Amino acid sequence: FMLMLFWTSLHFVAFSFGMGETSPNPGGLPLRWLLKAAIPTGAILVILQSLALLIRDVRILKGEGEGQVDS
Repeated sequence: FMLMLFWTSLHFVAFSFGMGETSPNPGGLPLRWLLKAAIPTGAILVILQSLALLIRDVRILKGEGEGQVDS
């Protein structure tokens, strides 16, 4: 899901950046595209965290990582 979110939000952010989108309200946010860029950034961070947890769990299952019980 995070890969799909990242991939589909790239166009969303690029379009907003390309047209220099700002808030329509007076005194609103001048760089609205910057807020939209948090969507793919967040997706990448979740993907990286998932990979870190996967690597940790594989190491634990192989007996190399933390959580190893000495017998």
